[in-house]
Amino acid sequence: MLMIYLARPEEGGHPLAEGGNEKKQTLRVSDLVISDEHITVNVDENLKNASRKMLTAKVSIALVLDSENRVVGVLYSNDILDKVLEGIVPEKTPVSTLMVREFMKIQFDDDLAKVAPKIRKSGQKYVVVIDAVGKYKGFFSVNDLRHSREILYRLGYNPFEEGE
Repeated sequence: MLMIYLARPEEGGHPLAEGGNEKKQTLRVSDLVISDEHITVNVDENLKNASRKMLTAKVSIALVLDSENRVVGVLYSNDILDKVLEGIVPEKTPVSTLMVREFMKIQFDDDLAKVAPKIRKSGQKYVVVIDAVGKYKGFFSVNDLRHSREILYRLGYNPFEEGE
């Protein structure tokens, strides 16, 4: 089960003021702890190996990383199945031929109040979190962010407000 929750100060998060009239600090993507059950595959890996990893982990997507640990694509199990039915040879087909190259990326230090509405409006199901130089930091689904919304509301934050 994918879970997102606020990071405790000892995990690198910032203490959040509850109630009162204190000015609320900016919540950043880095204030969320993303604990998930995703997998990554190498851009040059073949579809058979990637499929085996996905089946073992019981996931329907894999994040495709390059040699510098940057996310360059997303691989969906349904796309693999479609192509196998069309006759491709999974052992001889690299994931790069099927990966989706257009996906939503946000930075680890982005303001959550500003990116949450963009995520919602984008229509993307999955969001990749990267650092300032584009290296992979984490991954979550839009549903995970929606589920974490209740915690944020209780603390007086609304990351789904219409931002700039």
